Amino acid sequence: MWNVVRASLGNRRYRTLVTTLTVALLASAGCTSDNKGTGTGGASGRDGAVTGGSDGAGGSGGTGGSGGTGGMRDGSSDATSDGPTGDALVGDGSARDATGDAGAADLPSDASTIDVPAPDAAPDTAIDAATCGVPGLPCCAGNTCSGGACCARFMGTTERCVASGEACWANGDGTVGPPTGGTCGNGVCAGCGGALNQTCCQLNICGGAGLACDLNDNLCKTCGTANAPCCPNRVCNANTFCTGGGPGTCDACGGANQPCCPGRVCGAGGCCLGDGTGQCVAAAGSCGGGSGTCTAGKCSACGNANQQCCLGDICYEANQDCIGGNCTPCGAAGQTSCHANVCGAGLCLNTNQDCVAAGTVCGQDTGTCNADGSCGPAGVQCGGLNQACCGAGGATFCSRPGTTCLNPVGPDPARCVECGASGQPCCGPDGTCKTGLCDNTGATSVCP
Repeated sequence: MWNVVRASLGNRRYRTLVTTLTVALLASAGCTSDNKGTGTGGASGRDGAVTGGSDGAGGSGGTGGSGGTGGMRDGSSDATSDGPTGDALVGDGSARDATGDAGAADLPSDASTIDVPAPDAAPDTAIDAATCGVPGLPCCAGNTCSGGACCARFMGTTERCVASGEACWANGDGTVGPPTGGTCGNGVCAGCGGALNQTCCQLNICGGAGLACDLNDNLCKTCGTANAPCCPNRVCNANTFCTGGGPGTCDACGGANQPCCPGRVCGAGGCCLGDGTGQCVAAAGSCGGGSGTCTAGKCSACGNANQQCCLGDICYEANQDCIGGNCTPCGAAGQTSCHANVCGAGLCLNTNQDCVAAGTVCGQDTGTCNADGSCGPAGVQCGGLNQACCGAGGATFCSRPGTTCLNPVGPDPARCVECGASGQPCCGPDGTCKTGLCDNTGATSVCP
């Protein structure tokens, strides 16, 4: 494109155009000086012959200024005599006078190499999409913050992060302070929550490794061990489990005469018996009630196929369920579902919670069983994981094994969610679990 312009204007006018554009671009980029330099005018034109004198050379730019004005041709057109000498003009250094040929002396030979920024470049509209963990926002899960910030300010009903180098707020500082928790540095506050037996930060936060706030004395204590506070997210070490409300307390589990650990597990070959969490019987100990002796985690005279159920309606085999006090086969097509709504692969639960094969009617006009555990034709399936429950009114059910119908908070319809494992909802209308009897003592029924 520039070659076409050069051919159209000629070399002299082309260089003049390039000079003007360059000076304008430098001025718009801030490359101007408050003190204009005075360019030196071009030399007087030589006596012209028929066409007059030639243009004088353009003045070079003054310090901080732009190029000076070139000399003007003032020769006469008298063909019989020499023309008068042209008068040179003095440039004032402004862009409008930079028309002399010498003004282009410092330009690249090819103007197409000039990098001209796009005039309408879009502004940077990047938005910080963080919703937690940065100073001023709520702390993330586990009372964590990013970038060396500390979870040490309770404000607006939630714990919030303070920046590294800023003041931390301790329990007891209230909402107006002054803050007494020292300075935040690398995720730990100097005066609260960072060391054993130090005051907890707002609200009941201990940021030091392996520490949690003991609400009994408002101090940070070692967490996760027996009789100590639970670590963040109610985590405890091996052979302990978190009990109680709030942060909770770690209780010992798994030993003889201790509560069973989560999942109804006992250590050293013990047997878990009883309702709810259950209680551990030591290996070689009596299972009671004619149930034999505990051996390698199972009682010898209960819980196996065709035996009576162990205390807590427990049957040990995956395809056995406690029905009428005895361990009975379950989970195959045409059989009742096992505890926790369990059926064999590729089967569905019908409206009676019996296991049915693919293509079999599910009931309540919901269509037939699909291989993925849902019921009904494509586009209107129900009963699968995270799908709407099948049926209507009080007779809703989930057809996918291992799920139960749960009513969410708010206007959304009831949906099928996983159930039966420790901490999950109890399954079906009978509230069964893989881990023992359903715990109904809380606001919601959960499996032990």
